[in-house]
Amino acid sequence: MDSPSSSSSSSEFASIGTTGQSAARSGGGEGVTAEQSRRWHDVFWLGIFLIHLIGMGFLMGVLGLNRFERENRLNIDKYTSRFSENESGLTETYWPLYAAAGGVGTFLGWSWLLLLGFQATQMMKVSVHILTTYLAVISVLCFWAGQIFWGVAFAIGASIQFLYVISVIDRLPFTMLVLQKAVKMVWNIPEVMRVAYAFMFVVLLWMALWSFGAAGVVASSMGDGGRWWLLVVLSVSLFWTGAVLCNTVHVVVSGMVFLVLFHGGRDAASIPANSLMKSLQYALTTSFGSICYGSLFTAAIRTLRWEIRGFRSKIGNNECLLCLVDFLFHLVETLVRFFNKYAYVQLEMHGSYFSQLGLKHLWRMIVLVLFF
Repeated sequence: MDSPSSSSSSSEFASIGTTGQSAARSGGGEGVTAEQSRRWHDVFWLGIFLIHLIGMGFLMGVLGLNRFERENRLNIDKYTSRFSENESGLTETYWPLYAAAGGVGTFLGWSWLLLLGFQATQMMKVSVHILTTYLAVISVLCFWAGQIFWGVAFAIGASIQFLYVISVIDRLPFTMLVLQKAVKMVWNIPEVMRVAYAFMFVVLLWMALWSFGAAGVVASSMGDGGRWWLLVVLSVSLFWTGAVLCNTVHVVVSGMVFLVLFHGGRDAASIPANSLMKSLQYALTTSFGSICYGSLFTAAIRTLRWEIRGFRSKIGNNECLLCLVDFLFHLVETLVRFFNKYAYVQLEMHGSYFSQLGLKHLWRMIVLVLFF
């Protein structure tokens, strides 16, 4: 006999499936039809991503191996001798730094997830108010440093953000309820968790290869300009590949949740056999080009933000302007990622082109976010 907690969880999950079934069926005919006649979309970007993946993997392996345990192992320095400005080193010299950075990042990430798991309401409130506090503090520091213009600009930004928070503060309980139901729904489909863990392992492998290549670039004898441009290229590759893998998992999860809602429950007899494998197959074949295309926008914006932060660490003037530009790019990145997530759900349900989804649903999402 099932425990009371599992029974309540199952009943809640069934109620979610029942209430969402009618909504899913409203567009379900189109989804079922698309499932039977899916075509490959955005094949050009699929090819570009695969070529990039093979080329960058080979390049990072060569760059890292050239400085592994012995300087200029592959005799690459003869091609970069005219750009040589710094003293060369070894790849493994920088491994402790990357390991420490990875460890700190992992600790902060897991700490944030644990806080979200145990103190979700408080963390939601902190997330909402932290931007207002940040802008207010920057405004005070600007006034203290005599930067009147930037002090006023950040004060106006803090005021606008505060008014926005006041206008949406009543939506937080409903938002928390939706997030809790969504988490319960995903946890009741354990097979998608296994897919997520598998993709996480792939991400770790790519991060290890990327760190190996980046260490080879930093250890090379090239000047700062050559190193910087190579690291920019490697950063675009890292952000793009990471976004593609994460969005692929998002598409797979969206497909499984759609099937569960459409058929009224995970244990429904009408759910197709091997539905997880079919969803994974669509994500890695017919829809993969659209995933690569949409992920490229996020990678480009993240690279620009990384470059802006690099400029901020090197110059002593106009830091407020660069900080403001970084903040604006952060807003653009947030909006792009938000609309992409919605587009990927439609992509899995209907099998459309990513460009078609963006044009068709962009204004609809803007209206929903701003006015409802």
